[in-house]
Amino acid sequence: MTSDFSIDFGKAKTLTLPEEGNYTLIISDYQIKEAKNESSREKGFNISLVFNLDDPEYSGLRVYHNLWVQYDNPWAAKLFFEALTGKTLGDDSLDVNDPDMFIGESVGAALVKEDYVANNGVTRTKLVIAAPEAFYSV
Repeated sequence: MTSDFSIDFGKAKTLTLPEEGNYTLIISDYQIKEAKNESSREKGFNISLVFNLDDPEYSGLRVYHNLWVQYDNPWAAKLFFEALTGKTLGDDSLDVNDPDMFIGESVGAALVKEDYVANNGVTRTKLVIAAPEAFYSV
């Protein structure tokens, strides 16, 4: 029996993270998710975002971010959507339920490196959004 699948390990590249700094990010995935526990569900919800860096040198590198939207004080969401839309939202309301409205859109963000311990116990480094205030319009 012949296998239809093979792996060319000669194409494997070592991942090099870019330096910390400001980058343009493109939304490649956008999902609204309930909070995991019931008491948090009463307080808000998450928008799970996956970004690609808009830089050919780092094609394929993704940045993952969970945007917490708190019902009684959605300040972090307001900062993100103002940067994404380039508009001051004030007392406006924004329907965030349709991912098609946001996938492919660009936003700027300050990225920092953060260490974490993987499931196998190895310490690794990832790029993360520096803070809710780190988003800006591009």
